[in-house]
Amino acid sequence: MKKVYLLCVLFFPFFVFGQEDLQSLIDEADQEITLKANNVYEVNEPIIMPSNFKIEGNNSVIRPSANWRKRNPQNSPLIIIESCSGLELSNLTIDNMADRGIVGMPAYSLLILNSSDISISSVTFQNLGLHKSDKNVGGFPFILMLAQEETGDFSYLPEKYKAVKGSVENVSVRDCKFLNTDYVNSFAIRMLTPWNKGRDKTSIKYLVKNVLLQGNVFVGEYDWNTVEMAGPGTKDIKIYANYLKGKSINNIDVDKGASDIEIRNNIITDAGLPHRHRNNKNVRVSPIMVHGSTTSYICENVSVGGNEITNVTNPVANNSRYLYSSGIGVAHAKNVTVFGNTVKGLFPGKNYGAAICLDQAVELVTINDNIIEDVNWGVIITPNTSSFREVEILNNKVRSRSESLLLLNGSSGKFSGLTLKGNEVRSDKEVRVKMGAKIEKISSDIKY
Repeated sequence: MKKVYLLCVLFFPFFVFGQEDLQSLIDEADQEITLKANNVYEVNEPIIMPSNFKIEGNNSVIRPSANWRKRNPQNSPLIIIESCSGLELSNLTIDNMADRGIVGMPAYSLLILNSSDISISSVTFQNLGLHKSDKNVGGFPFILMLAQEETGDFSYLPEKYKAVKGSVENVSVRDCKFLNTDYVNSFAIRMLTPWNKGRDKTSIKYLVKNVLLQGNVFVGEYDWNTVEMAGPGTKDIKIYANYLKGKSINNIDVDKGASDIEIRNNIITDAGLPHRHRNNKNVRVSPIMVHGSTTSYICENVSVGGNEITNVTNPVANNSRYLYSSGIGVAHAKNVTVFGNTVKGLFPGKNYGAAICLDQAVELVTINDNIIEDVNWGVIITPNTSSFREVEILNNKVRSRSESLLLLNGSSGKFSGLTLKGNEVRSDKEVRVKMGAKIEKISSDIKY
């Protein structure tokens, strides 16, 4: 039976309940609860979510108590979804109260472990991290989903949950807002499986799988990635029709063996490298990045289509890593399709950066029907590339400041199977296309 709790807000519109009351209301309800309209629930300990349960937030707010970290162990999130299935959470604001500082703020908003069939919709996540003027920026994401193979795979779990193993499957995050205009944390959403133990990819049992992020709004700056998918057990993820505004090393990041990913119809604007990284030689900005690693796993089966990337700028600094910054980057990856994207206004007036950049080792990559304008280079295969096989560049429309197609390659390595067909290229320079001499099996309709 549904328990509905109504509040008369005529005289007390901001009445605050303690954690015990909110947890008790959840524990005592029968499968469904509607929170008091426009109420503020201030909690002292993490809220534990049950299975087969629906929470209608009714525009209420959940926030931590002022002495949160004095009362809770390290790495405690505000809400815990663990060993849970069949949960719906909607129409809430989760305010992490970053203005209270570290003592009054949870490590992150929501932790999902060993759970399935989770729906999060129309929830606003806000105010997590340190003030954007602070030199030391970091912190956990608003939402963390992870699957461990062994106890202690992830050190930044709360101690109580370091032994929890199991998959996270069938999660949807829809029509939510992630707002951090005054504060900066490292991520908005992070999906992780372990990548640093040298396990055979086929032996991994516990996955973060079948996750949908659709129609969400991300506004604010992130110290690392806005949305990150990392690890060889992270797969079958759909990133559809989200709006992302703000700087981040990668706004959408496919990393360290994540596979079977679809990134479709997203809008990314006002992106670029955060100012605090301006002198860091180990970062390279790309609003959308697909990159495995020589020390872990390659990324496979990724499609990047119909996205719009505009207005990408880096800080003013003499940083050699700016050279191959890009709108869409692909490195150490296999079976990747980049199609129908619009990339405009990258690093205006600068003589670095590309709309689409292939780097390191790639194979079975198709780049087709993209519209590229106001960039230094259109499509580039960098001189850092040690190998590529079967790369198709088809029917793209490119207007660039420098070479529209800069297809170089390393001085040694294996390079074969490059196809160039139907591309319309215009450049402010006389040379529109430049190609490395060691590329074998070229099929091209370009007239020099």
